Amino acid sequence: MERNRQHHNSRFVRLFKHAFAVFAFGLPIFFIANFSTERFRYFFSSIENIILFLTITFIPIPCILLAAYFYTDLEVERDGLLIDFLWYKLTIPWDKIVQIKPLFGIRNENVAAYVVIVDGLTPFHRLYGLLYGFSVNPAFVLGRTVNDFQILKNDIERHVNKNRKDNP
Repeated sequence: MERNRQHHNSRFVRLFKHAFAVFAFGLPIFFIANFSTERFRYFFSSIENIILFLTITFIPIPCILLAAYFYTDLEVERDGLLIDFLWYKLTIPWDKIVQIKPLFGIRNENVAAYVVIVDGLTPFHRLYGLLYGFSVNPAFVLGRTVNDFQILKNDIERHVNKNRKDNP
């Protein structure tokens, strides 16, 4: 296997991902600035309004990030995978990949995306495991939109099978 093989989505998808990530963190700043003006001084007089403010300010962040990083860019190294998340590359050692399965468990010849369940990603990635992989383990989505999809999928499947043999 060659070293640092990159699997990217289209430029549009990458631009979309970065724009939504900026939007996810800009939205709370917008709400905080807007609600700190003089006209909203009495808005915070009740606990219901404070809860409403916190809800509309911070709940959208994970929702927007889930959409932004649904299709992630990957890089293959000798020791594992690197995935992009919030302008960082997170390392997933090959022995931490638990399973790869079709999105929502729907088996079909033309599956558009797969869920790769792993041990040891961020707590945010547990949302992908829960929503798409029906697992409490962290996960990420591997879409057919990445270049050389089949090669990457075969690499992941090979390591999953090897991990199963090593840890029965």
